[in-house]
Amino acid sequence: MRVDIKKKEFYVNLPNNLYKDLSKLVIGKKEISIEYCAFLIHLIIYKSKVNSYVGLSSKRLQQYDYTRNKIRYSYNQQLTFLEKNGFIKIKNHINNISSKQNRCKQYKLSEKYFAHFLELQNKRTFQNKHIVNKHAKERNKRTLNAEERTKHLTKWIDSPLWSIDRSNALEYVKSNFDDSDFERKVLRIRYIENFESELNNYSREGKDDRLHSLFTRIPSDLKQFIKFNNENMVEVDIKSSQPIIASLILDKIVKPFNGNKLSHNELKREINIQLKKMIDNKQQYKININRISEEITTILLNPSKPIDFTETERFIKLIRQHDIYEYVGKELIKDKNVIWTENNRYCTYLYNESKKIQEIHSFETLRECGKKITINALYSSTKSYGIKAVNSFKRLFPNVMSILDCFKIDKSSHLPIFMQQVEAKCVLDYCAKKISRKHPEVLLITRHDSISTTENQGNLLKIKMEILLKDYFSFSPVTILKQW
Repeated sequence: MRVDIKKKEFYVNLPNNLYKDLSKLVIGKKEISIEYCAFLIHLIIYKSKVNSYVGLSSKRLQQYDYTRNKIRYSYNQQLTFLEKNGFIKIKNHINNISSKQNRCKQYKLSEKYFAHFLELQNKRTFQNKHIVNKHAKERNKRTLNAEERTKHLTKWIDSPLWSIDRSNALEYVKSNFDDSDFERKVLRIRYIENFESELNNYSREGKDDRLHSLFTRIPSDLKQFIKFNNENMVEVDIKSSQPIIASLILDKIVKPFNGNKLSHNELKREINIQLKKMIDNKQQYKININRISEEITTILLNPSKPIDFTETERFIKLIRQHDIYEYVGKELIKDKNVIWTENNRYCTYLYNESKKIQEIHSFETLRECGKKITINALYSSTKSYGIKAVNSFKRLFPNVMSILDCFKIDKSSHLPIFMQQVEAKCVLDYCAKKISRKHPEVLLITRHDSISTTENQGNLLKIKMEILLKDYFSFSPVTILKQW
């Protein structure tokens, strides 16, 4: 969505048939505003990667309610109108059912209009002073927070020197994605059409503490069409970044204990200090590090079930000196019920969270299969869903998993969130910041665990990153320089 503060206008993409029907149906409806409805539809479309249900906070939406000519326009009335007339579907919120947490209402575009989603090239202009001012204020708040903490990166994000080869990108999408892959096709076309208007939409407010921008949302196959000042882009990627971060966490936990005779409180305090040092305490989402430290200390000092530190050392060594993904693949394929080959591809069952079922996933290489299983196992819930691949991984490294599972004591998502926060501090606040200070002229764009720059600065970036990563991790992670 693009806004014009001076004209008090905002511009959104809407399917032609939706706009046509909406224009007709709002006529004569006193408390229904076409611009408010269009804005809400935009939020639903924009937040959804494909046409799936998305949550919208009622607290946030309420801020956009306004009064004009003594008529009150509320988000609730607009959404009820949109649902009643078949523009959207609404799924009511959950109130602590089956131990689930409360969740806000969810919305999605109705199939009737999603089927015409590819007509989004037509931008619609709406004039509404209140919506424009509120939206600008909200976006400014998010961007200012990101700029305050990562000015060395945000200064490049909304530069006018960015461009996308729109015609070739659209041709590529139309040639490579047919109607059977409609949702992925829609996602890419929407990205291309919104490229310029979304450059200034960035934030660092998520649980993961990452810097989110247009560049973190880009489908990988569209990167080839993006240039900066007419120059091609490259990125330096940290190989096996998530296992590397897991190894760092284990290292910080095990070192205070190994060979030292510490009391329960002394060990807990030391682990607590080490874990807090790994993340930026300015980030908004707080994980209960104290409770995690208590849980880890209890496990480490349990005399009836002592931790096998040779296993944790082997796990760390596999990550840092070998290839953990290849190792996992080779070990688990020994059991044909865990990994098997079919049509020259490696297959395994993994849990699909959105569908709540196990599905067969297939991979071109054994390493890719091992990678998917490793990440799924690290991030898995402590409760078993009978997933053979994940359970087999846990049997390979039971002591490692018992330590890492302590991070999931409140929520299973807290381990991946903590690891992402560690990654953010390393990539955003250490590597990128130091490179920027020494080379302020070098373009730097982050995409989670990678840093990108122009092609002519690629080798410099790789060399600097390797030096800084070695300093940060106390060993040398492998980096890969590749084209966008």
